[in-house]
Amino acid sequence: MMLFFAAGGSLIGMFEETLPYIAILVPLCVALGFDTMTGAAIVLVGASVSFTSAIMNPFTIGIAQGIAELPPFSGIGFCIGVFVVMYGVAVIFVYRHAMKVKKNPDLGIYGSYNRENVRDMFGGKCGF
Repeated sequence: MMLFFAAGGSLIGMFEETLPYIAILVPLCVALGFDTMTGAAIVLVGASVSFTSAIMNPFTIGIAQGIAELPPFSGIGFCIGVFVVMYGVAVIFVYRHAMKVKKNPDLGIYGSYNRENVRDMFGGKCGF
């Protein structure tokens, strides 16, 4: 899932457009036994890493290289290398956090969520 957000940020400059996906992934991650930060990190860390490496981002690369009087989208090999390294580090970071929380839900940043707690939050009207 992080690859989708990483590709969007790196190729078309998608960052603010990823925010609605947090509302989808946070409840999904809680239902799968992770914490809320895991769902938010999948979206935000993936988009941040890719926006930083910016392979073909028209906003950060296209405009900036035009102002610097460089050929458009020059240095793409370097940007791809930076993207691969940063994406790998980001996936390892989020995966390690997710597995730590999966093993011991009390280690979650905002405490533990289990199905009974979530059911109580919604007054017993939850689908699981």
